[in-house]
Amino acid sequence: MASNENRNFFLRCWSGSARLWQAYWLVGVVGQLFVMLLLALAGVLFWHSPHDNLWFNPAATSIVIAWLVFSGVSIWRCAPNASMPAWGALARTVLVLSIAYGAYAVWRAL
Repeated sequence: MASNENRNFFLRCWSGSARLWQAYWLVGVVGQLFVMLLLALAGVLFWHSPHDNLWFNPAATSIVIAWLVFSGVSIWRCAPNASMPAWGALARTVLVLSIAYGAYAVWRAL
């Protein structure tokens, strides 16, 4: 089997073998911005009438949820790979608080 360094970056994040800063900043922050920009561009290119909401909104929501699950699991699993243990604890705390706030926001929107 190939060494850990030669594995795909996303596989290393998912398995928890990447550094925390890579999972947090590259996957969690930059990756989320990239996904949102990509969906905004797709909306501009493919959304032509209100009837397009029937397929675009569920597709975009599914992509965002999949990315949030991937980034959350990656950050959680990579938390022990921080330069200081406090950074790993802080990353996990921010993750738990973000999930709690997201659940609350969805509940309030219903």
